[in-house]
Amino acid sequence: MPVFAAVIMILIALFLLESEMEKLRLTTCEYHLTTTKPVRLTVVFLSDLHDYLPARHDVKRITDAVDAAHPDVIFLGGDMITVSKYRKNPVPETKAALELIRLLAEKYPVCYAEGNHEARFAQKDPEGYRAYVEEVKKLGVRYLVQEGTEAAPHAEVYGITLPEECFQSLLFRQKETVHLPEGFLENVLREGGKGEETYRIGLIHSPRYLNDAAKAGFDLVLSGHFHGGTVRLPDGSGLMTPQYQFFVKECSGTFTKENTTMIVNRGLGTHSIKIRFNDIPEVSVIKIEGTHHLQA
Repeated sequence: MPVFAAVIMILIALFLLESEMEKLRLTTCEYHLTTTKPVRLTVVFLSDLHDYLPARHDVKRITDAVDAAHPDVIFLGGDMITVSKYRKNPVPETKAALELIRLLAEKYPVCYAEGNHEARFAQKDPEGYRAYVEEVKKLGVRYLVQEGTEAAPHAEVYGITLPEECFQSLLFRQKETVHLPEGFLENVLREGGKGEETYRIGLIHSPRYLNDAAKAGFDLVLSGHFHGGTVRLPDGSGLMTPQYQFFVKECSGTFTKENTTMIVNRGLGTHSIKIRFNDIPEVSVIKIEGTHHLQA
């Protein structure tokens, strides 16, 4: 029995060591998409920094990966900061997030959509939230809340702030998804849209709403939130999401519904359960090629 216990302790120690090593690493994942719409666009998508940069060189590592992609635009998918669910008046750290955003915005157009932590910040500390958003906007970033903007000729990006209940714990309701209000995404799209040839990109923090996005008419959805599933399993699913659902497939990679593609980013940082295993932080590079555009 002592030998068995020792083996278990060694395995746990190795698991935690690998987790710590993975959090210091970074990988670039490339996605190539084609469309009949007349657009050509290279996007870098970053999500879930959570103001977490465990090593001094992490900012440079991220910016070097971005520079190597030569993007036309950078999309931030939310949760760049961490706001406690349990503290009444949270004061989130924003230094790492603002430093990274500043370095990116000096070189590239940047669009920032909210995750559940930015939305929680707005609810719990409206004054602090406004100050943070103003700092972001001063850097030249387009901060999108239920609105869209042009990302490139014939391409629009929409920042979708999901209702708070979309992020509630589902520990005892493993197969459930909190449904969006009827027409929620359609109403945001209705405010923009410049014809059928417009390629519509939705920054929707949770990957649970691909069906809704397809129904609304998005061509591409970019999501994060699940942190790659904490531990990525051999079949590509994640062991656990931040909402305590287990063995969810939509934790990383590409998924499709009808004419809509969803790409799920594994995130840059971590919070609360600070474990990553087979789950290296990700910079997503998305290259969109319109066949009509190429023929022209």
